[in-house]
Amino acid sequence: MFTADPHIRRIGEAEHGAARLKAIAEAICEADAASAHEWRFYFRFEAIHESIFHDDAFKAILNFPELLQIFDSHPELEDEYSDDMLTAFKWVLENTVKFYQVSREDIDRYYEEYKRRCREYGVSLRAYHMKRCNYLLAADRDEARREYEAFHRCKRDGYADCLACETHFDMEVALEFGDLEEALRIAKPILEGDCTCKEVPHWTYERLTDYYLFSGDLEEAAYYGELCGRITRGNAEFLAATGTLLSLYSVTDPGQGWTLFKQSLPHYIASKNPQDRMRFADGASRLLNILIAYAEEPDPHSTAPVLRLLPVAADEEGYRLSEVCMLFEREAKKAAGDLDRRNGSDYYTAMLSRKTPTTQQQNAAIDSSRPAHGITRRLPGILAVSLPEGTEIRCTQMEQRLRDAVPEGAELMSCSVEENELFFSLQRDKRIYDYVLTQLDSEDAPTGEPVADLTEEVFDAMCRNPVRYLFRVPVGDEAQLDYHYAMELLVILFPEMIGMVDVQNHHACSADWVRFRAAYPEAVSPHDLFGLSLIG
Repeated sequence: MFTADPHIRRIGEAEHGAARLKAIAEAICEADAASAHEWRFYFRFEAIHESIFHDDAFKAILNFPELLQIFDSHPELEDEYSDDMLTAFKWVLENTVKFYQVSREDIDRYYEEYKRRCREYGVSLRAYHMKRCNYLLAADRDEARREYEAFHRCKRDGYADCLACETHFDMEVALEFGDLEEALRIAKPILEGDCTCKEVPHWTYERLTDYYLFSGDLEEAAYYGELCGRITRGNAEFLAATGTLLSLYSVTDPGQGWTLFKQSLPHYIASKNPQDRMRFADGASRLLNILIAYAEEPDPHSTAPVLRLLPVAADEEGYRLSEVCMLFEREAKKAAGDLDRRNGSDYYTAMLSRKTPTTQQQNAAIDSSRPAHGITRRLPGILAVSLPEGTEIRCTQMEQRLRDAVPEGAELMSCSVEENELFFSLQRDKRIYDYVLTQLDSEDAPTGEPVADLTEEVFDAMCRNPVRYLFRVPVGDEAQLDYHYAMELLVILFPEMIGMVDVQNHHACSADWVRFRAAYPEAVSPHDLFGLSLIG
């Protein structure tokens, strides 16, 4: 007799991805051997769910026919598992379009079979028309319009996507047909935080970033890109969104783009999704082309360890960025071509040929247009921190200090370390602040002019210190308060500090002034102190 409880427990304890799928596979083998048909169906449904949301969706496509065969062969499953069957069918249906390995004929057959079963069980065709419209946007625009109209004629029921996903879909269709005003009207409840789910507003921010970027409005693109990056950064499920951010950073901030590229490359290597890989590869190639164009040497190299994951050979100087760039260009073109041949269109190939604005166009756009979102962009402040000579703190240590002492009134939203950088986000008064802390070599360390109570002795010690830390902080409309928050964080991260340099205005301040500024939000700036002593 088959006992499911031990398997359910082991599956729940296993990490998402390969480990959990292995535990599910073991349960399937035993259920099959015992001819426990209910559990055979149950564990295959779990495998499809895990594959779709935490591993490789193509595994779900391959395994779905077995689940369907078990369901059809055992009518006793119908009463309890018809909902699960239709749910799994919908998941598989919306993922088939992302894999060129699934022919258009097979996709059409899947849609017809799903429609037949929906009618058999009295289910609304709303989800059917929504998924088919989404697929046809890249294959047949006229048919996509007809499917979209049919989607809105069907009533919502328990099998429809959530309201947030449907709202995002409406916005995306409006953008696909060039109606930005209507798209923003539709997206308003999402952008105001009233309509959300696990994947919305993530994809909404991404879609608006993409639209504005390739329409030449970099102010808007940068705004939505910042929002997108906050909630998708480092998440393998949003690999395509990462590609959009890499395209954005190729114009606005190549340094930040390079950091994101290195952080996300393992997700690209692990992904089997051609559509997601194409989007990432497109963004990566755009970024690398910019890095190559503006490099000091004619044939730049990188020694970043993560590049070992790529099928590119290193020479004595490291990895040639030109070869890495060509690799991503080839990958993007191949995936786009394969998807377009399957769809009978040029949708994805045309996507790769889009042009981003130049820096001159960016500056002109920022000077001449008021952001549609009504929020002024927030520029980064850069602070350099000096510790006593011989003192060195790793980013992992600073991460732990932050987790142990989050500032009062703040909530730590995310925190991660990559090589020599610490990334974290804090929420204060419904605003999210993104910070980056980088450990630098001494030759890269900035210098400043002493202000406030900084003595010559301390300033000399700051100049001698071989270790420096660069802290990138957001400074926006409430600059005084934002600066105060930054000083609070410096006190938490660097209690040993002897001084700090504000790189923007070249002011060097003592640790005592930093502590004073952290304690008093309304404190005047250091260059207004005229040497007043603030010690204590």
